[in-house]
Amino acid sequence: MLGVRLSLDRVRRGLGVCVYIGVSVFRLGCVPGMHKKLVKVCGITSVDDALVTVDLGADWIGVNLVAGPRRIDCGVAEEILLNVPDAHRVVALVRVTDRGGRNVVIDTLQRSGLHRVQLYGAPITRTVADFQSMGLESVMVQPFGDASAAVSIDEILAGCADAKPEYLLLDAHDERKLGGTGRRANWDAVAGCRQDGCFDRWPTLLLAGGLTPDNVRTAIDQVQPFGVDVCSGVESAPGRKDPSKLREFIAAVRG
Repeated sequence: MLGVRLSLDRVRRGLGVCVYIGVSVFRLGCVPGMHKKLVKVCGITSVDDALVTVDLGADWIGVNLVAGPRRIDCGVAEEILLNVPDAHRVVALVRVTDRGGRNVVIDTLQRSGLHRVQLYGAPITRTVADFQSMGLESVMVQPFGDASAAVSIDEILAGCADAKPEYLLLDAHDERKLGGTGRRANWDAVAGCRQDGCFDRWPTLLLAGGLTPDNVRTAIDQVQPFGVDVCSGVESAPGRKDPSKLREFIAAVRG
């Protein structure tokens, strides 16, 4: 007798569909090509780059409202939101404060279609709950230098109580920069956490940190994330995306 159990949550997390035939279990999501990996391209600084990136197949694009050479102001972010084919593709990078999630910038961008924010700094229950009450999804960013980062993630998520972020983005550890460093995350440590069952209790996982067209396929095979996040690996200069590198990167992910 054939029994099929579909878990939307497990599909969303990239863990696949379990098909039970007798005592045998086939993880369809683990078969190459069965799950389309999400591609997020971060550090978009102009409408032109946004349109090219989306046209080449990126699922999400990130606009940096925090710091660094790719930081843009609210006006440019709003212009990008209003000009991309689907504003839900845009993720706004914001800094977490103890004042909660709502502020003038977020309100302005949400009126232009913003659906998702990426949080820098440890999210607190109030912050994530505020965003959720506004209809916004949250991406929590966590540097991952070694396996001890898993303990920090568990502690932060426990502090969020019932208002946990929808996504967890693991990035390279850098004490001075928030992202876009070109440094690689510790794939071995992340893969070890997956084998230990961490992915089952964590939000949907995205991998960032030093990804390029040449190494992203290896990273996906080793870590098995729901999606990948690239920034400097597809640039000709900080804040300027290279269409050829974008095309190669997305082809490597999808191939």
